[in-house]
Parts: sequence; structure tokens; C-alpha cells
Amino acid sequence: MTLFNLPGLFIILVGVLMDRFGARRAGTTFLGVLTIGTVIVASSATFIIALGGRLIGGVGAASIGVIAPAVISQWFDRDELGRAMGVYATGLPIATVVAFNVVGQLGIANGWRTSFLVQIPIDVVVLGLFWKLVRNEPPIASGTEADKMRKRGSGQKPVLRIVYEIPRCGRSPYTSS
Repeated sequence: MTLFNLPGLFIILVGVLMDRFGARRAGTTFLGVLTIGTVIVASSATFIIALGGRLIGGVGAASIGVIAPAVISQWFDRDELGRAMGVYATGLPIATVVAFNVVGQLGIANGWRTSFLVQIPIDVVVLGLFWKLVRNEPPIASGTEADKMRKRGSGQKPVLRIVYEIPRCGRSPYTSS
């Protein structure tokens, strides 16, 4: 277990924060924390600073594991929820396979920082998409707008899940990055 995984022990607090501040604010904040951790690791001058960056990034990544299912449960009707959660749960193994085959090779070919430098723009794009697409209130509260949001969003969530998981898995303790 690395410092990246350690924050998973404290994710119960993320649920409390999400209940208090909403999914959009909490998700955006923790995606920002993940991105900041990635930047710290990529620019670290010492091993200790890199470990600190991994810890910070782990706080962000572990937190999204609580926030994402809550957002999915708000976005999908009861009859669509099982399929949506299935797609969500499939994203991690797919991203793991991609990360194990790509991230390690990036590190070998171009140095260990490269995998983190590649992850920074991905993290930023996912952060921006999360901010743009997710609201604190469930879409059900806004009537017709909810139907538009579901139709517009239903094709995007699997892609967001996979795109998000690639950088998250790339920082797995089992890769060579």
C-alpha cells in the first residue's frame, strides 16, 4: 500500500462533505486536489515531495470513488441505474488495463515524470467537464430540464468514467511510474 491509497481509509468524511456542500462542489474540489497532487509529483525535486504529492492526489482520487456513485444515482432513473452503475464499475478495469500497458512504457521511454505530465491535462479536462455537467441538485428537481440533462448526459458518463480512471490508475502503486 502506498501513500496514494492511504486516504481511502478516511473517505467516510467525503460523504459528509458532499452532503453538506453538494456533489458539484465536492467533486470539483477533490478533482482539483487530485490535479494538484499530480502537479506536485510531476514537479517534485525530492522523493519526500513526490510522496506528499501522491498523498494529496490519493485524497482526491479516493474521494471521487464516493462522489461519482452519488452523482450517478442522481442522474439516472431507477430503471436505468443498474446499467449506469455497471458501466461505472467497468471503467476501472478498462482504465487499469490501458494504464498498465501505457503508463509504464511512457515512464520507461521518457522518464518517470512523463506519466504524470500526461495525466495533468487529462485531470484538468475531467475537472472542467465535471464542473460543466454536474449540479448540486438532482436533475429530477428541474422537471423538463432533467429529461434534457439525462438524454444529453447518458452517453457521456461512461466516457467520463473511463477518461477519469485512466489517470487515476496510472498512479497505481503497481505501475512503474
